[in-house]
Amino acid sequence: MYSRLNQIEDWLELAKQCDYKASKIARCVGISTRQLSRRAQKLFGRSAHAWLNDQKLLTAPPLLKQSVSIKWVARELGFKQESHFSRKFKQRFGCSPKNYLIAWRTGIEQVRPKPTFEHAVDIVASDQINGIVNSQPKKCH
Repeated sequence: MYSRLNQIEDWLELAKQCDYKASKIARCVGISTRQLSRRAQKLFGRSAHAWLNDQKLLTAPPLLKQSVSIKWVARELGFKQESHFSRKFKQRFGCSPKNYLIAWRTGIEQVRPKPTFEHAVDIVASDQINGIVNSQPKKCH
């Protein structure tokens, strides 16, 4: 049942290619969204949707640094409303995208994702799957 899923070496790259959408990943891999959900729960300790949303938000800080506007980043990441992106960004990182940019431009550095059990499970699972060692990001002021 999971043979196609076992062949996936880089979940994050697959997520990016499929615009962070579970239905697109399932279609690309040739499985049902239910099968994908079960595998995500097993690998990441949470739903595919929750993991994909978090991964999408984790790509926001580098995009903010190189973009012209917060609105562009929101659209690039698939958010229909800039306000929704800003709300999710603040929930995840503890500061708004605007404050993040101000802090970055004034040398205060990068945001630190809010630590939660869900995110800790996600980081460990991502490290195990992708062989990535995450450095400790700094807190946004």
